[in-house]
Amino acid sequence: LAHFERSFNPIVTDGVYRVIIKITDDPALFGNIEHREGVLIFNKYFDIESFEKESIESKKLKILNLILNSVIELCDTYGWCKNNFIAAYEKVIGDNFKNHYIYKSKWNRKKILQAKIFCEHESDFFRCSLIVDNKDGVVIFKSVLFDTKPQEYKFNERLGNISWINNDTLKFTNVFESKEFAIS
Repeated sequence: LAHFERSFNPIVTDGVYRVIIKITDDPALFGNIEHREGVLIFNKYFDIESFEKESIESKKLKILNLILNSVIELCDTYGWCKNNFIAAYEKVIGDNFKNHYIYKSKWNRKKILQAKIFCEHESDFFRCSLIVDNKDGVVIFKSVLFDTKPQEYKFNERLGNISWINNDTLKFTNVFESKEFAIS
């Protein structure tokens, strides 16, 4: 879901700013749409019992298909353009479900080293690393800043900023900690 959401370019939805797909096994709720102050809650059937028996790869594809099919239904209902949803789906597939991305980057003053906060968001872990490479893209330094569970509330507050103190000293700061790294 996070990969799909990160890959999605927003569309005009006439006052809807969030869609929640709520899975249910209650037939009375199938297809029910609740609209609450700009939030759509769309109830969809999902067989969680058989889902739990699937492989990780199969689970990822099933969830991604559930997301796409649900938003396509909402597009049909509300007259929204489907292209951005389909593009986000194709991006996740094209990335082979690898949700790896650069959160922030910053060049040093001489523009010869670039520091990057690199995130690996998988279904079973979230890893945040600091990577420094040169102008040619050669990695000269890498350090894991933290590992945690893959839920946003666990890692969002631990993401932070990077700043160059001078041309070869880098500082990572978040609300909990500050670390300095000498880069050579």
